[in-house]
Amino acid sequence: WQVSSGGGITPRWSPDGSRLFFLQAAQLYEVDIRVEGDAVQAGRPQPVVELPGLRRNLWALSADGEQFLFVQNPEGTAPGGEGEPTQNLVRFTFHWFEELRALLVTGS
Repeated sequence: WQVSSGGGITPRWSPDGSRLFFLQAAQLYEVDIRVEGDAVQAGRPQPVVELPGLRRNLWALSADGEQFLFVQNPEGTAPGGEGEPTQNLVRFTFHWFEELRALLVTGS
């Protein structure tokens, strides 16, 4: 069943099968999926996050379906062309809300 009128790549299912995530350009989308008998109903794709510099096939969904891992090119760089080295940056941010709260409280 088609869930997007604008295309999409590298789909991933949520662990409970109720949502489908996919990439379109530099944007991650999610679609609610409902199955009733033999019928499948897909909701309207909703943007989740914009991902400039995303390495298109390099992303994963956590086991709980609430966290993502993305591999992006460092800001201001692009993947290497033929014969050129490719620069990769892998950055993990856990508990980002607590980190943001600390920055706002200290003002740094």
